[in-house]
Parts: sequence; C-alpha cells; structure tokens
Amino acid sequence: MKKKTKKKNEKQIKRIMRISYVFLILAGIALILAAGYMGYYEFFVHNLYRSFKFNFISGIFGYSGMLLLLLYFLYLLTVITFINPQILKWKKRVPFTVAGAVVLCLTIWFLKFSVTEINLEAKDMKSYANGEWNVKELEVKHVDRTPGFSMATIDTSEGEFLLYRRIYATKPGEIYRITYLEETKTVIDIDLISDGE
Repeated sequence: MKKKTKKKNEKQIKRIMRISYVFLILAGIALILAAGYMGYYEFFVHNLYRSFKFNFISGIFGYSGMLLLLLYFLYLLTVITFINPQILKWKKRVPFTVAGAVVLCLTIWFLKFSVTEINLEAKDMKSYANGEWNVKELEVKHVDRTPGFSMATIDTSEGEFLLYRRIYATKPGEIYRITYLEETKTVIDIDLISDGE
C-alpha cells in the first residue's frame, strides 16, 4: 500500500513539475521578447511615435513574462498548501500558505496595473491613428533621464510628459511646442520655441 502511495505521489510530483516548467519556459520566452523589442527600439528606432509603439509591444511581453513568473510561484505554493504531494504536516505548510496569500495579492495587483497600462497605451495608439493629439507650448522645468535608456520624464507647468527620444537636446528653462498623446502623456513631437533668454 505504501509503495502504491509513493508511486502515485512520484507521478503527481512529476506532473506538477512539468506544469511548473511550462510556466517558467513561457515566462522566459516573454521576457526575452520584451528585452529584444526594447533593445531594438533603443538602438535602431529614432522616431518618437515608433519608439512609443515598440515600447508598447515590449511592455506587453514584459508584463506577460512577469505575470507568468508570479503564476509559477502561486501554482507551486497552491500545490504545496492544498494538494500536498510531499505529505507535509499542517504546521509545516502554514508558511507556504502565507506566502501563497502574499503572492496572490501581488498577482491581482500586478494584473490590474498591467491591464490598465496596456489599455491606456492602446487608447493612445488609436488616437494617433485617428490624428487625435494635443499641441501645447510649455516651459520645461526639469528633465529626469532614465539611466541606460534614451527615455526621460519632462516636468512642465502642466505636469509630467514621457519623452522617448531627444532627451539630451531637451533642456530645463526652455519653451517647447510639445505634441503629445492624452492618455499616457507621451510626447510624439517636440520643437524648441524659445531658449528662455
């Protein structure tokens, strides 16, 4: 009887491991694709809107990869807590249950966050396709450059805007004509009006 139970548990553990490997492999593929798209637009794309578009695609793969990683951990913790193939005592399973609850909350939050971000960017892409964007003349107060990337957040009198290119040519104290998309405040064109002198 014990041998049958042991064999059954071994088969169950193998099946569980195969499923967990699928999560890991898919997460790895998604994150590699995200890095690939990010690297491509970083080095080869110089147009502001196309940079935004490639960042959108990269973001979808990046969010998917991170979500799959969270699901991988959630799956393993759920298996240990409820299926219990290792036949652990309840006291030993309590830390896994707590960790599972934390990962579940994190997964729900991340899912809501990523879906919201993707929806906003998708709306902006639709607006661009319909020729709907805003144009304002604004003074740049501060430029916060992202280290290692040609991306920056520019602070103006009307809030922050996201700039994917020309981050070193854009300087505080100067007035620019900024063309941007409404939902994500992504700059698709920027022209110097006055150097502030």
